[in-house]
Amino acid sequence: MSTTVECDPPPLHGDNFAWQPQIEVTVAPQKAAYAVGDKLTVTWHWTTPPRNISPWLVIAADTVTPTGTVKLTGAQAVNVTVKGPRKNPYTSGPNPLSVSDMTGTFTVTQNGKIDLSPAAYELKSDWIPDPMRCAAKAPVPVALSLQVGGPLPGTPTPGQSPTPGASGTPGASGSPGATGTPGATGDPTGLPSGLPTAGASGFPVGGDSGNPAGGDQPPAEPKTPPPPGPLIMQIQDGVTMAPFAPGAGPQLVQGELKPVTVVDGRNSTLGWTLTGQIDDFVAIDGSRIPADRVTLVPNCAPTVTSPSAVMGGLPGTAAGYPELLCRQNPSMGELTGGQFRVGASLNLAVPEGTPAGDYTAEMTLTLI
Repeated sequence: MSTTVECDPPPLHGDNFAWQPQIEVTVAPQKAAYAVGDKLTVTWHWTTPPRNISPWLVIAADTVTPTGTVKLTGAQAVNVTVKGPRKNPYTSGPNPLSVSDMTGTFTVTQNGKIDLSPAAYELKSDWIPDPMRCAAKAPVPVALSLQVGGPLPGTPTPGQSPTPGASGTPGASGSPGATGTPGATGDPTGLPSGLPTAGASGFPVGGDSGNPAGGDQPPAEPKTPPPPGPLIMQIQDGVTMAPFAPGAGPQLVQGELKPVTVVDGRNSTLGWTLTGQIDDFVAIDGSRIPADRVTLVPNCAPTVTSPSAVMGGLPGTAAGYPELLCRQNPSMGELTGGQFRVGASLNLAVPEGTPAGDYTAEMTLTLI
């Protein structure tokens, strides 16, 4: 994931600046669901390095100690301190400074969904009295979500007590694209046009088939990895939502993010993260259904033979901050990549008293 930080260098080492490091947050052991009492190790991995402490001084090898904070929100709110060993290359000027990854531990104390976000970090040189401090700009994106115990609290279910809605008497029953429809059917519900939609045909997989047994053909050439390609996503059908019946009291309306294809042809050891964020549903007359009434249930899987495993996000609301839909973790040396299908079901808890209208919302997908 990419996050923007504001950095405050040590005195006499330049002005404040913004930086955008690529960071992966992982935990060990990895489980589908955790239990209260589990002790987890959190790793802050630099996919791309931070900027040098000084824009003009040479930083000697193995003289910088990184420390950071991973913020936990949701069912358990706590700051986890992470720290890395003093291990860095000789670096001069304003170049990126490759420091070590950082680790820390915490114990699970609450059931529910726990979100982890990289919040802040410091780089301390042995030769400069003060550290460089960098803090993430709010809102801090969620890098990883964990499920502890049973179903998430607050997940909409049929018959759930509603929150007070707008006054007025809804009109006739809705139909797709007409009165009472939260979003249009069959095409993207406000998906921004700026998302990458390159028409790549897919990640090249497989190699030569070898020689038939007993044949006289020369030996097969050694397999070579495909040349590096792009990391893209292809959006086809967008989001669809079922109609709701105005005046029928609180309702649970179901929808779907039609599968998005992610193609990772970089032939590298890097990972990627796909997140989704949804805005309020708004009618022409200004009536509004808050985005926090929507629960996303992500799903993702490879579509063809791939060297990479992927993991989907946990059910949760994507209101106000991006929700993890799918992630491919970086590897420790083996090449990653492939083609993947990512989707999600949507459950919209429509409050009682919601006026009739043609409601639309915008869902933003971000691939990094």
